[in-house]
Amino acid sequence: MAAFAIMFAAVISTNATIDVKNDVVTVNVDPTKTEITPSQLPADVKDAIMDGDYAQWNIEKAYKITYTPEDGDEAKVEYEVHFSNDQGQKEIEVYDEEGELIED
Repeated sequence: MAAFAIMFAAVISTNATIDVKNDVVTVNVDPTKTEITPSQLPADVKDAIMDGDYAQWNIEKAYKITYTPEDGDEAKVEYEVHFSNDQGQKEIEVYDEEGELIED
C-alpha cells in the first residue's frame, strides 16, 4: 500500500498530502495557507514551542495551513512556524492542531 501512495503522490501535485489509514486513502488537495500572528497560534502549539528546541528563538512568521479533503471529511489544519535566532540561523517547524511536531 505504501508504494501505491508514493506513486500516487508523484502523479497528483506537490500541493497535496495523502493519508493512508486502515487501507483507506484520503487525498488532501490545494491547501490554503494564511499568514497569522504568533498570538493566533492555538494554545497547544504555543505550549509545544515553549517546551521545544526553539523556545528561545524569535517567531518571524506563522501560517495556518488548511487542507480540504476530497471525500468531505473534516479539513486538516497544520501550523507552519518560521523561527530565527540572534546568530541569523533560521528554522521552520510544522505542528498539528494539538501541538505535535510533524516530522518531514
